[in-house]
Order: sequence, then C-alpha cells, then structure tokens
Amino acid sequence: MGMAMSKYNIQEAISCFFKSFQCKVKCIQSLFALCSIGLLKSDKALISAVFKELDTISDLKYRFDILKLKSVYYCLEKDFDKAIRWVSKYVHEYPAETRGWIELCLCLKRSKNYDLALLIGKIIFATSSQANLIFYECVQYLLLQKLIQNKYKDPSGYLLKMFQTTLHMFPDNIASWSSFSKFLKNYDEKDGEFELVSTQLEKIVT
Repeated sequence: MGMAMSKYNIQEAISCFFKSFQCKVKCIQSLFALCSIGLLKSDKALISAVFKELDTISDLKYRFDILKLKSVYYCLEKDFDKAIRWVSKYVHEYPAETRGWIELCLCLKRSKNYDLALLIGKIIFATSSQANLIFYECVQYLLLQKLIQNKYKDPSGYLLKMFQTTLHMFPDNIASWSSFSKFLKNYDEKDGEFELVSTQLEKIVT
C-alpha cells in the first residue's frame, strides 16, 4: 500500500510505512522503503529518523543491508570518512564476508582514494571467488585511473593482466569490454597494436 501511495501522496506513504514498522511483527522493508524515499527527496530529517529505527534492529540477516544504506547515504553527502569508518567497522567484525570488503572498495573509489581501493581489490581477488559484477566494474575503473596516474605506463604489465582477469569473470558484459577498449586506448606501448585493438573493440560494443 505504501509503495502504491508513494506515487500520489508522499506524506501518506511515509505515514503508512512507519505504521507498518510499528506493528507487532515489524516490517523492516518499510524502513528500507522510507530510506529510499528520503534519498530520492533529499530529506535528511526522514533519513535520520529511519537510521535511528534501523539502529534498533537486532536481526543479523539485515546487518549488511543497513550498512549498505548508510554507506551510500554518507557517500552521497560527501562524508566519505564516515562512510569508510562504518564499512571498516563492519569488515573488522565480519572479515570473512566478501561483500563487506567490496563495499569498502566501492567507498574508497567514491572518495577517489584509488590506490587504497585497488589494494583492497587485490585482496579480494586473492582471497575470494564470490565477487560480483559491480566489484569487477569498480576494479576496471580503478585500473584505468591507476594507468592515468602512471602517465599511461605499465612497466610490469600488471595493470593489463589484472584487467584481462576481470574480463574473464563476466565475458558477456558489454560494459566491461567498452571499459577495456578505453583502457587500451590509454595504454602506452610502442607498436600501436593496442590502439588498433581498441578501435576494433569500439566498433563491436557500440
């Protein structure tokens, strides 16, 4: 009902969602919906109220969903230090959860701390096979930024090898091949072969 009402009357929808959470059987999805409305409307008061309620949730199965909401919100607010602190605390408490490490990598990327984000990415590569497409696209972006920082040079060939590894994980993802084309276009090599490959890839993915 709350979702249907949100199309016509936001205040009524907000009231409906809060009431559903206050029932004997609490509906935590109502809080997630309220947080989404708060983000869309840039309503800091609503988001603050939702976070206060989320802090009372003891069910561990929602712990990452709550962390994700807070991480995204603080990053949108440009409060990257707070986002990183929240996620780092989660990683410390649940070091075996790959998704926590991925979120930390994403936070560091959003804060433009590319070197540390790439370091976290390498750790995930080395220790987990559970990474998702969002993570690999994040790493591809980081590799391109690192190449630019290095003035388009990759003496050891590590950046190129790591990028190729990400492609193998989701070979059907067109966006990844488009990113690889951009990466090759910036790659400094002598014979111009990569530039030719980049041009050919652009024709395929566009």
